[in-house]
Amino acid sequence: MPQVFLGSSIPTRDELGDGPRRPPRPPWLRNRLRTGPNYLDLKGLVRGLNLHTVCEEASCPNVYECWEAREATFLILGRLCTRRCGFCDISTGRPEPLDPDEPVRVAEAVERMGLRFAVVTGVERDDAPPQAVARIWAATIAAIRERVPECRVEVLTGDLKADPEAIAIVMGAEPDVFAHNLETPRRMHRTIRPGFRYDRSLDVLRQAKALKPRIPTKSNIIVGMGETFDEVVETLDAIDVDQGPRGGEAELHERNEALAASQGLGLVAVALEDRKRLVEGRWSVVLERRRVHRNASSRRRRQPGGRAGSSASTLLV
Repeated sequence: MPQVFLGSSIPTRDELGDGPRRPPRPPWLRNRLRTGPNYLDLKGLVRGLNLHTVCEEASCPNVYECWEAREATFLILGRLCTRRCGFCDISTGRPEPLDPDEPVRVAEAVERMGLRFAVVTGVERDDAPPQAVARIWAATIAAIRERVPECRVEVLTGDLKADPEAIAIVMGAEPDVFAHNLETPRRMHRTIRPGFRYDRSLDVLRQAKALKPRIPTKSNIIVGMGETFDEVVETLDAIDVDQGPRGGEAELHERNEALAASQGLGLVAVALEDRKRLVEGRWSVVLERRRVHRNASSRRRRQPGGRAGSSASTLLV
Protein backbone atom coordinates (compact mmCIF):
# COMPACT_ATOMS: atom_id res chain seq x y z
CA MET A 1 0.00 0.00 0.00
CA PRO A 2 1.51 3.37 -1.00
CA GLN A 3 2.43 5.72 1.80
CA VAL A 4 0.42 8.96 2.07
CA PHE A 5 2.05 12.15 3.32
CA LEU A 6 -0.04 14.64 5.24
CA GLY A 7 0.76 18.15 6.38
CA SER A 8 2.47 21.13 4.83
CA SER A 9 6.05 19.85 4.79
CA ILE A 10 7.67 18.80 1.53
CA PRO A 11 8.71 15.12 1.55
CA THR A 12 12.40 14.34 1.18
CA ARG A 13 13.83 12.23 -1.63
CA ASP A 14 14.22 9.32 0.77
CA GLU A 15 10.53 9.57 1.65
CA LEU A 16 9.54 9.72 -2.01
CA GLY A 17 11.45 6.56 -2.82
CA ASP A 18 13.06 5.57 -6.12
CA GLY A 19 10.33 6.77 -8.49
CA PRO A 20 11.03 8.70 -11.69
CA ARG A 21 12.91 11.94 -11.10
CA ARG A 22 12.73 15.20 -12.95
CA PRO A 23 15.54 15.58 -15.51
CA PRO A 24 18.23 18.09 -14.51
CA ARG A 25 17.70 21.70 -15.54
CA PRO A 26 19.84 22.90 -18.46
CA PRO A 27 22.78 25.15 -17.51
CA TRP A 28 21.18 28.29 -19.03
CA LEU A 29 18.15 27.90 -16.73
CA ARG A 30 20.14 27.62 -13.55
CA ASN A 31 21.36 30.63 -11.66
CA ARG A 32 23.81 30.96 -8.82
CA LEU A 33 24.03 33.50 -6.03
CA ARG A 34 26.65 36.12 -6.89
CA THR A 35 27.26 38.85 -4.34
CA GLY A 36 30.50 40.36 -5.55
CA PRO A 37 31.73 43.91 -4.89
CA ASN A 38 29.68 45.51 -7.67
CA TYR A 39 26.49 43.84 -6.47
CA LEU A 40 27.05 44.97 -2.91
CA ASP A 41 27.99 48.49 -4.01
CA LEU A 42 24.88 48.79 -6.18
CA LYS A 43 22.67 47.47 -3.42
CA GLY A 44 24.09 50.06 -1.03
CA LEU A 45 23.60 52.78 -3.64
CA VAL A 46 19.94 51.90 -4.20
CA ARG A 47 19.25 51.72 -0.46
CA GLY A 48 21.14 54.90 0.29
CA LEU A 49 19.21 56.94 -2.29
CA ASN A 50 15.87 55.38 -1.33
CA LEU A 51 15.30 54.08 -4.85
CA HIS A 52 13.65 50.97 -6.24
CA THR A 53 14.57 48.68 -9.11
CA VAL A 54 12.41 46.30 -11.08
CA CYS A 55 15.23 43.80 -10.57
CA GLU A 56 14.34 43.47 -6.89
CA GLU A 57 10.65 44.33 -6.81
CA ALA A 58 9.80 41.89 -9.61
CA SER A 59 12.02 39.16 -8.07
CA CYS A 60 14.15 38.83 -11.20
CA PRO A 61 16.46 35.80 -10.91
CA ASN A 62 19.10 37.59 -13.00
CA VAL A 63 19.62 40.34 -10.44
CA TYR A 64 22.98 38.98 -9.20
CA GLU A 65 24.41 38.70 -12.69
CA CYS A 66 23.16 42.11 -13.86
CA TRP A 67 24.08 44.03 -10.73
CA GLU A 68 27.57 42.57 -10.71
CA ALA A 69 27.86 43.98 -14.25
CA ARG A 70 26.51 47.31 -12.85
CA GLU A 71 23.30 47.05 -14.84
CA ALA A 72 19.92 47.82 -13.30
CA THR A 73 16.47 49.01 -14.40
CA PHE A 74 15.13 51.78 -12.19
CA LEU A 75 11.55 51.56 -10.96
CA ILE A 76 10.00 54.96 -10.33
CA LEU A 77 6.69 56.17 -8.88
CA GLY A 78 7.17 54.03 -5.79
CA ARG A 79 7.33 50.28 -5.26
CA LEU A 80 3.60 49.49 -5.02
CA CYS A 81 1.53 49.10 -8.18
CA THR A 82 -2.19 49.81 -8.36
CA ARG A 83 -2.72 47.00 -10.89
CA ARG A 84 -2.01 43.30 -10.75
CA CYS A 85 -0.73 41.40 -13.78
CA GLY A 86 -0.56 37.63 -13.65
CA PHE A 87 3.11 37.40 -14.69
CA CYS A 88 4.47 40.18 -12.48
CA ASP A 89 5.78 39.87 -8.92
CA ILE A 90 5.69 43.58 -8.08
CA SER A 91 3.52 44.11 -5.01
CA THR A 92 0.05 45.57 -5.40
CA GLY A 93 -1.33 48.06 -2.89
CA ARG A 94 -2.07 51.67 -2.07
CA PRO A 95 1.10 53.64 -2.88
CA GLU A 96 2.58 56.59 -1.07
CA PRO A 97 2.10 60.05 -2.63
CA LEU A 98 4.19 60.83 -5.71
CA ASP A 99 7.72 61.90 -4.80
CA PRO A 100 8.84 65.01 -6.76
CA ASP A 101 12.46 64.50 -5.62
CA GLU A 102 12.69 60.97 -7.01
CA PRO A 103 13.94 62.04 -10.49
CA VAL A 104 16.94 63.82 -8.94
CA ARG A 105 17.90 60.72 -6.96
CA VAL A 106 17.60 58.52 -10.06
CA ALA A 107 19.90 60.89 -11.95
CA GLU A 108 22.44 60.75 -9.12
CA ALA A 109 22.38 56.95 -9.24
CA VAL A 110 22.89 56.99 -13.03
CA GLU A 111 25.92 59.24 -12.60
CA ARG A 112 27.43 57.20 -9.79
CA MET A 113 26.93 53.97 -11.73
CA GLY A 114 28.66 55.44 -14.79
CA LEU A 115 25.81 54.49 -17.12
CA ARG A 116 25.79 55.42 -20.79
CA PHE A 117 22.30 54.01 -21.34
CA ALA A 118 19.70 54.20 -18.57
CA VAL A 119 16.47 52.21 -18.57
CA VAL A 120 13.66 53.51 -16.39
CA THR A 121 10.32 51.81 -15.80
CA GLY A 122 7.59 52.47 -13.28
CA VAL A 123 4.57 51.10 -11.51
CA GLU A 124 1.02 52.01 -12.49
CA ARG A 125 -0.43 54.87 -10.44
CA ASP A 126 -4.19 54.88 -10.94
CA ASP A 127 -4.47 56.85 -7.70
CA ALA A 128 -2.96 59.94 -9.36
CA PRO A 129 -3.95 61.97 -12.44
CA PRO A 130 -2.09 60.72 -15.53
CA GLN A 131 -0.68 64.21 -16.17
CA ALA A 132 0.90 64.26 -12.69
CA VAL A 133 2.41 60.83 -13.33
CA ALA A 134 3.70 62.00 -16.72
CA ARG A 135 5.45 64.96 -15.14
CA ILE A 136 7.48 62.56 -12.96
CA TRP A 137 8.49 60.65 -16.10
CA ALA A 138 9.48 63.86 -17.88
CA ALA A 139 11.36 65.17 -14.84
CA THR A 140 13.32 61.90 -14.62
CA ILE A 141 14.41 62.16 -18.26
CA ALA A 142 15.40 65.81 -17.78
CA ALA A 143 17.29 65.14 -14.54
CA ILE A 144 19.37 62.36 -16.11
CA ARG A 145 20.16 64.54 -19.14
CA GLU A 146 21.23 67.41 -16.92
CA ARG A 147 23.44 65.27 -14.71
CA VAL A 148 24.86 62.93 -17.37
CA PRO A 149 24.43 64.61 -20.78
CA GLU A 150 26.02 61.75 -22.72
CA CYS A 151 23.65 59.14 -21.24
CA ARG A 152 20.81 57.88 -23.41
CA VAL A 153 17.48 57.28 -21.71
CA GLU A 154 14.84 54.64 -22.42
CA VAL A 155 11.53 54.88 -20.59
CA LEU A 156 9.09 51.98 -20.25
CA THR A 157 5.89 53.67 -19.14
CA GLY A 158 2.47 52.45 -18.14
CA ASP A 159 -0.48 53.28 -20.34
CA LEU A 160 -1.07 56.70 -18.71
CA LYS A 161 -4.75 55.87 -19.38
CA ALA A 162 -3.97 56.81 -23.01
CA ASP A 163 -4.38 60.45 -21.96
CA PRO A 164 -3.13 62.63 -24.87
CA GLU A 165 -1.85 65.40 -22.59
CA ALA A 166 0.05 62.93 -20.40
CA ILE A 167 1.66 61.21 -23.39
CA ALA A 168 2.60 64.60 -24.84
CA ILE A 169 4.33 65.54 -21.57
CA VAL A 170 6.51 62.41 -21.67
CA MET A 171 7.31 62.70 -25.38
CA GLY A 172 8.06 66.40 -24.91
CA ALA A 173 11.00 65.38 -22.73
CA GLU A 174 12.31 63.46 -25.76
CA PRO A 175 13.49 60.12 -24.39
CA ASP A 176 15.87 58.26 -26.66
CA VAL A 177 13.45 55.32 -26.67
CA PHE A 178 9.79 55.27 -25.64
CA ALA A 179 8.45 51.86 -24.67
CA HIS A 180 5.07 50.59 -23.62
CA ASN A 181 4.45 46.87 -23.40
CA LEU A 182 1.57 45.02 -24.99
CA GLU A 183 2.77 41.84 -23.25
CA THR A 184 0.28 39.28 -24.57
CA PRO A 185 -2.23 38.63 -27.41
CA ARG A 186 -5.75 40.04 -27.38
CA ARG A 187 -7.40 36.74 -26.36
CA MET A 188 -5.40 36.51 -23.13
CA HIS A 189 -5.15 40.18 -22.31
CA ARG A 190 -8.12 40.56 -19.96
CA THR A 191 -7.09 37.47 -17.98
CA ILE A 192 -3.38 38.20 -17.68
CA ARG A 193 -3.54 42.01 -17.58
CA PRO A 194 -6.96 42.80 -16.10
CA GLY A 195 -6.09 46.43 -15.39
CA PHE A 196 -5.01 47.13 -18.97
CA ARG A 197 -6.81 47.20 -22.32
CA TYR A 198 -5.28 45.79 -25.49
CA ASP A 199 -6.50 48.56 -27.79
CA ARG A 200 -5.62 51.26 -25.27
CA SER A 201 -2.01 50.06 -25.20
CA LEU A 202 -1.88 50.16 -29.00
CA ASP A 203 -3.27 53.68 -28.85
CA VAL A 204 -0.48 54.75 -26.48
CA LEU A 205 2.14 53.58 -28.97
CA ARG A 206 0.26 55.23 -31.84
CA GLN A 207 0.06 58.56 -30.07
CA ALA A 208 3.73 58.49 -29.06
CA LYS A 209 4.84 57.79 -32.62
CA ALA A 210 2.59 60.52 -34.02
CA LEU A 211 4.00 63.09 -31.60
CA LYS A 212 7.69 62.27 -32.18
CA PRO A 213 8.11 60.16 -35.34
CA ARG A 214 11.90 60.05 -35.05
CA ILE A 215 11.94 58.68 -31.50
CA PRO A 216 11.97 54.86 -31.56
CA THR A 217 8.90 53.31 -29.97
CA LYS A 218 9.25 49.86 -28.49
CA SER A 219 6.89 47.20 -27.22
CA ASN A 220 7.47 43.83 -25.58
CA ILE A 221 5.51 40.63 -25.61
CA ILE A 222 5.99 37.62 -23.36
CA VAL A 223 5.77 34.15 -24.89
CA GLY A 224 5.18 30.96 -22.97
CA MET A 225 1.90 31.80 -21.23
CA GLY A 226 -0.44 29.79 -23.42
CA GLU A 227 -0.55 31.81 -26.62
CA THR A 228 -0.32 30.22 -30.06
CA PHE A 229 2.31 31.07 -32.65
CA ASP A 230 -0.33 32.63 -34.90
CA GLU A 231 -1.44 34.85 -32.02
CA VAL A 232 2.14 36.07 -31.59
CA VAL A 233 2.29 36.96 -35.28
CA GLU A 234 -1.12 38.65 -35.10
CA THR A 235 0.05 40.71 -32.12
CA LEU A 236 3.20 41.81 -33.94
CA ASP A 237 1.03 42.64 -36.96
CA ALA A 238 -1.21 44.80 -34.77
CA ILE A 239 1.75 46.73 -33.42
CA ASP A 240 3.30 47.04 -36.88
CA VAL A 241 0.20 48.29 -38.65
CA ASP A 242 -0.61 50.86 -35.99
CA GLN A 243 2.84 52.46 -36.06
CA GLY A 244 2.92 53.64 -39.66
CA PRO A 245 5.91 53.71 -42.07
CA ARG A 246 9.40 52.63 -41.05
CA GLY A 247 12.85 53.72 -42.11
CA GLY A 248 14.99 51.70 -44.49
CA GLU A 249 15.94 48.16 -43.55
CA ALA A 250 19.66 48.94 -43.24
CA GLU A 251 19.02 51.92 -40.96
CA LEU A 252 16.54 49.86 -38.93
CA HIS A 253 19.06 47.08 -38.40
CA GLU A 254 21.89 49.48 -37.53
CA ARG A 255 19.84 51.38 -34.95
CA ASN A 256 18.48 48.22 -33.36
CA GLU A 257 21.90 46.61 -33.25
CA ALA A 258 23.33 49.65 -31.47
CA LEU A 259 20.49 49.62 -28.95
CA ALA A 260 20.80 45.89 -28.41
CA ALA A 261 24.54 46.21 -27.84
CA SER A 262 24.05 49.01 -25.34
CA GLN A 263 21.69 46.82 -23.32
CA GLY A 264 23.73 43.65 -23.60
CA LEU A 265 21.05 41.83 -25.60
CA GLY A 266 21.58 39.50 -28.52
CA LEU A 267 20.03 40.61 -31.82
CA VAL A 268 18.40 37.59 -33.41
CA ALA A 269 17.47 37.38 -37.08
CA VAL A 270 14.04 35.78 -37.26
CA ALA A 271 13.73 33.56 -40.34
CA LEU A 272 10.57 31.46 -40.58
CA GLU A 273 9.84 29.87 -43.95
CA ASP A 274 6.07 30.47 -43.77
CA ARG A 275 6.39 33.87 -42.06
CA LYS A 276 8.82 35.68 -44.35
CA ARG A 277 7.08 38.98 -43.71
CA LEU A 278 8.79 38.96 -40.30
CA VAL A 279 12.16 39.67 -41.88
CA GLU A 280 11.26 41.92 -44.80
CA GLY A 281 12.37 45.07 -43.02
CA ARG A 282 9.07 45.57 -41.20
CA TRP A 283 10.30 44.32 -37.84
CA SER A 284 13.55 43.87 -36.07
CA VAL A 285 13.19 41.50 -33.15
CA VAL A 286 15.41 41.37 -30.09
CA LEU A 287 15.02 38.13 -28.19
CA GLU A 288 16.22 37.74 -24.63
CA ARG A 289 15.98 34.31 -23.06
CA ARG A 290 15.38 34.66 -19.35
CA ARG A 291 15.54 32.04 -16.67
CA VAL A 292 12.17 30.89 -15.38
CA HIS A 293 11.75 32.09 -11.83
CA ARG A 294 10.23 29.73 -9.30
CA ASN A 295 9.85 31.45 -5.94
CA ALA A 296 7.98 29.37 -3.38
CA SER A 297 7.86 32.33 -1.01
CA SER A 298 6.47 34.79 -3.55
CA ARG A 299 5.02 37.83 -1.86
CA ARG A 300 1.64 37.39 -3.51
CA ARG A 301 -0.40 34.78 -5.29
CA ARG A 302 0.00 34.62 -9.05
CA GLN A 303 -3.12 34.61 -11.18
CA PRO A 304 -3.98 31.63 -13.40
CA GLY A 305 -1.99 31.78 -16.59
CA GLY A 306 0.67 33.93 -14.97
CA ARG A 307 3.59 31.57 -15.41
CA ALA A 308 6.86 33.18 -16.39
CA GLY A 309 8.10 32.68 -19.93
CA SER A 310 10.60 34.09 -22.41
CA SER A 311 10.37 37.71 -23.47
CA ALA A 312 10.50 38.93 -27.06
CA SER A 313 11.23 42.64 -27.41
CA THR A 314 10.19 44.29 -30.65
CA LEU A 315 11.84 47.61 -31.37
CA LEU A 316 9.82 49.73 -33.75
CA VAL A 317 11.19 52.85 -35.44
